[in-house]
Amino acid sequence: MLDKLLAFAISYQKIMRKKIPAPVIAVLSDNLHEIESHVGLDNLFTYADAPGEPPVGSKQVKIQAWLRRINKESDFPLKILGKIIEEYMELSDELAQDNYQWGVNITAQKQELKTKLIKIFERCNLTYINGGTVSDGSSAPSKSLLEVIKGRDIPSIEA
Repeated sequence: MLDKLLAFAISYQKIMRKKIPAPVIAVLSDNLHEIESHVGLDNLFTYADAPGEPPVGSKQVKIQAWLRRINKESDFPLKILGKIIEEYMELSDELAQDNYQWGVNITAQKQELKTKLIKIFERCNLTYINGGTVSDGSSAPSKSLLEVIKGRDIPSIEA
């Protein structure tokens, strides 16, 4: 019985696991590389708990590879995505002052990325919620079923 329960928990977890849609990956890789340096990207993805070491390659390649790895290896890819885009999505339109680096208006690029993410999220039925949360409209459990089962007294379950 325990084996069936664990198998059910694993299959349930796979069903509940929502991946980062390909159009979102495309928007981030096409825009984020203009805003962040290689070190900035490494710090951003590390802060968001992205799995593994930074991928090798150009900034665009790094962003795509890391987001795809998140989809493959993470239990909750949208949670990591929320942390990655939090700074850009919560950029206040009114309070943002122009910030120039090397003659490029970084603030305008961040605002443009925010606008593009909002549009692509609408197409993909996603919503950004302040605090670094990306939602697909379904309610996510605070603990996976597998975690709950593992934390229980197994002999009692079997009995």
